[in-house]
Amino acid sequence: MRISLLLLLFFQICSSQVRVVDGDTFYYNGDKIRLAYVDAPEIKQPQGILSKNWLERYLSNKDIRVDIISIDRYNRKVCVVWVKGVNLSEEIVRQGYAWNYFYYSKSHLLEDLERQARKKQLGIWKFKNNIRPKDWRETR
Repeated sequence: MRISLLLLLFFQICSSQVRVVDGDTFYYNGDKIRLAYVDAPEIKQPQGILSKNWLERYLSNKDIRVDIISIDRYNRKVCVVWVKGVNLSEEIVRQGYAWNYFYYSKSHLLEDLERQARKKQLGIWKFKNNIRPKDWRETR
């Protein structure tokens, strides 16, 4: 009984570290983190909830490491995030839940991962009504 309570408390502490806002932004230990080099659908645009849900599942009860790249104009820490040694920006693009944000990334790897995800129709690429988040934001 005592061990069960301790395990329950441990998992609540781990899961409370991360609160996902959308597919590329989350709170971690009180800091607002923006994934570097990618752009996921905004929460109110098509596939926004799908992308957010993927990120929530991926981060659920996992230890993460954040490497801060910069602070953006919204005071978010722009970070490369590592989950069990996996670069989360690469993984979210590989799985088809975000775009390579080539303006910032200049990454041919992310470009290739996005192309492969599109070709395989993974994640958001199962749908035809995708709009780059940058373009969607400009119309709001």
